[in-house]
Amino acid sequence: MAAVALPMVQPYLDLVESEGETWLLHFNRRFSHAVRRTPMLSPGKTGADQARAEPRTPAPDQVELAEKVLAAIPQALLYARIDLVRLPDGTPVVIEIELTEPYLCLRYEPRAAANLATALRERL
Repeated sequence: MAAVALPMVQPYLDLVESEGETWLLHFNRRFSHAVRRTPMLSPGKTGADQARAEPRTPAPDQVELAEKVLAAIPQALLYARIDLVRLPDGTPVVIEIELTEPYLCLRYEPRAAANLATALRERL
């Protein structure tokens, strides 16, 4: 069966440009690590300087929201990335769910590669 490309639709949230977003990465539904992606369109930055990531410890309400999202997906998942931002009132919201991602942000957490290896070994 041929792969089908599906369009992605997201509402524009200007706070992403000012605050960036938090990615929570999971292997076999277990939280592995999180990164903060800096704003893509930061003033005065171009090219490779535009999108950067840094390690982040997610807040408990962010972890709770990501776990609720994962619980709503019945299929087995080797990998899932839940992207969050905070609304102006402080509420965390999901802006993207990524289930097929070539960039796993492994360099931002010393245990991330081992977490992925464990998840892969469990699938074999």
